[in-house]
Amino acid sequence: MVDLKALVATAKQEMETVKVSNVQVVLGGTEITVEVAQLHPDPWEELVARCPVRAGLPGDMTYGYNPKELTRTYPGITIDGQQLSSDDWAEVYSALASVWRNAVEVTIWGVNVLEQAQEMSKLGKALSGKGSPSPEN
Repeated sequence: MVDLKALVATAKQEMETVKVSNVQVVLGGTEITVEVAQLHPDPWEELVARCPVRAGLPGDMTYGYNPKELTRTYPGITIDGQQLSSDDWAEVYSALASVWRNAVEVTIWGVNVLEQAQEMSKLGKALSGKGSPSPEN
């Protein structure tokens, strides 16, 4: 039997470690480092809910949210060691060329989703070839 309390405790302890990812972008002809900290699952889900997929845009469907709006409103961005307010980050984001916006979008996705997506993929591979666990089978 699985010890759920132990698994929950382990999961909560793992969430205490905030993962950070950096991406180099160019702003006004100068290379800067944008630091993206992983969000706890609750604020991440709230942010995703505020940035729904836009109809007819396959890129949004890939992410499962509007990556432009989510990136523009992402909290806690640090640039070259300086923590930015939401307004300051929105201003910086508005001045980035599309290629740099996309680089930040991918970084945000990577720090918040990639590891879990890889876990899901591994689980799917582990289950492939096995029968369904459904009692109907």
